[in-house]
Amino acid sequence: MSRQPQQCPNFLEHFALIYIDREGNLRHEVSASIFDSAYSILSPQVTGAFLKAVAEPRTSSQLEPFKASLASNAPRTPEKRAIQREIRRARTEEQDWYAGTAIFPITAQLPVNQRDLLRRCYEKIFQNLQQANCRVIAKIYIRLAEPHKQAQYPYNGRKHVQGKTQQFNPEETKPPWWPLGVTHREPDHLPKSERIALLIHILCELRTSHGITARKLRNAGRLVQHQIAPTERLQLLDELYRVREEEEKFLDAAIGRLL
Repeated sequence: MSRQPQQCPNFLEHFALIYIDREGNLRHEVSASIFDSAYSILSPQVTGAFLKAVAEPRTSSQLEPFKASLASNAPRTPEKRAIQREIRRARTEEQDWYAGTAIFPITAQLPVNQRDLLRRCYEKIFQNLQQANCRVIAKIYIRLAEPHKQAQYPYNGRKHVQGKTQQFNPEETKPPWWPLGVTHREPDHLPKSERIALLIHILCELRTSHGITARKLRNAGRLVQHQIAPTERLQLLDELYRVREEEEKFLDAAIGRLL
């Protein structure tokens, strides 16, 4: 079940939050104003300190009722169970957080009408996804956009013309939708910046021409979920598609107003 981010009061222009929701999920949220710095502000070390604080025994007299409630034999509410589950997870994962190996999605309250800001959001997510995973995802994205790409638009420029094999410049055999500034190579051999540019282009720019939507990309990506490592990075993809789906809703509404 998808979870909607909590909405902060409108008067909070700048904020960064770490919290555990009522379902026991660790959540991170930032305002759009600081999204570019979100992963340095809400770093694994900061998150680890938060989880450690949650897991540490409470000694303050102000927290005694809270401790007694959790320790009581009375029926546990979903909120109690969620807190205890997160505390147990914090204890077992603390070393990973401090080592900086844990990956977490950051929910940003981004205005869906600010295209450039959303593109930076997508770029940040792909950067944090790890490039080995981006290579896997890029192949799926390309397959969805161009199912017969290798036959019709070969990376090596070698095409069959009238029964004969001819060698072309690979840049001459790229599909018409291939983004400017991205070399026509297999995703494995692209520089990081070009690979991310290709991913963002397919995510955002082929909706009208190829019917590419966040939902279709999410569904196609399920075929390679087992190749994404560590599995926590799948949460980054979930956040990517959530934000893009919100942008698509805004675009649909804008088109509807013009009709």
